Amino acid sequence: MRGRRARAAATVLAACLPLTGCWNAIPLGHRALIQILAVDPAGGRDLRWTFFQASAAALSEMASGGGTSGPGSTASDQVTPVSVRAPTLADAYRRAQAITSRDLYLGQLQQVVLSERLTPAQLRLAIDSLAHTAELDQSQDLFAAPAGAAATILRPDPQELFPAAYLDHVANCPTCTTVSMTVSLMEAFVRTRVGWGTLVLPEVQPSPLGLSVRGAAVYAGGRLVARLGEEQAALLGLLRGLVTKTALSFAVPGVGRCSVRSVSARSHVHAEWRGGRVLAQVRVDLTGDILSVEPDLGRPFVALARPVNAALAREVAGRGARLLAPLLARGADPLGFGHVLWDGDPSAAPSPSAWRQGLGRAQVRITVRSDLRSEGVVR
Repeated sequence: MRGRRARAAATVLAACLPLTGCWNAIPLGHRALIQILAVDPAGGRDLRWTFFQASAAALSEMASGGGTSGPGSTASDQVTPVSVRAPTLADAYRRAQAITSRDLYLGQLQQVVLSERLTPAQLRLAIDSLAHTAELDQSQDLFAAPAGAAATILRPDPQELFPAAYLDHVANCPTCTTVSMTVSLMEAFVRTRVGWGTLVLPEVQPSPLGLSVRGAAVYAGGRLVARLGEEQAALLGLLRGLVTKTALSFAVPGVGRCSVRSVSARSHVHAEWRGGRVLAQVRVDLTGDILSVEPDLGRPFVALARPVNAALAREVAGRGARLLAPLLARGADPLGFGHVLWDGDPSAAPSPSAWRQGLGRAQVRITVRSDLRSEGVVR
């Protein structure tokens, strides 16, 4: 009888457990919700890990509908940086937790900003550590910063209440930027683990209006091989089919100079590995609107459509070939030929050294088709 009562008591206790709520729940006011993580070199084997959380004052202001963070406010007014020097993310987490009064929580992390001064080993360490952090779903967007990553985030930014909001718009709003070359933590982890992996990270830079994302950083095997300016990044975006609304200006033989806007692209890549080299075809379909043709001769669009479309196709193909050649020679694969060839069967991939040599000897044919729109007389 006593044994049955004991079992019954245990059963009742087990049944009551789900009714008690989460025993390890932490009130929101006790948590430091990290939105951005910046990683900079710190000398030797150490890295500078900076965890950015929304400041208590900014959260209070947002909740009350206040408006004190106007033009001229700085990110330091909006976020609280917790910066520590440590060799690994685990050590950084422990040291950062020791100096903050709240529970350091990475489950709300949205963006990771990596300094371009990181060595290949440091870059892989940071990405691998994050990819193995249980709180993260690996959907976080990665950015590169040419100078200090943390210092870039802390520059004046009157556009958004939190710096994370600006970077989130760039990553997830299709029309908030001209080129959408976002890279998730999962993608970065895979690309730095395979011999044919190349990362093209959007580059965060300061601007008169605060943060900006202009240009891109190209990594091969964790090694920074090139920095692309704004025009080059837009061109690469066209070749990759990632442009939503860029603008171009080009010469049209026998007509004049043409300007087009709202240019978007769709891209298809076909690649082969033959004789120890890459043979690839890239087909790009462009659409857009003609803004003007100078000099103004009052001609209707139907009379100019063919030469203008042909000139734009030649321009993009020529610029694309000139951009792509030096990147391939440095062992970078920004159009993802290796992704097409080897992701389905990695066991068939060549060695990393053979892959780099094959890229340097690549033959790539770029075909561009343009279908511009306009109405009435082109001015």
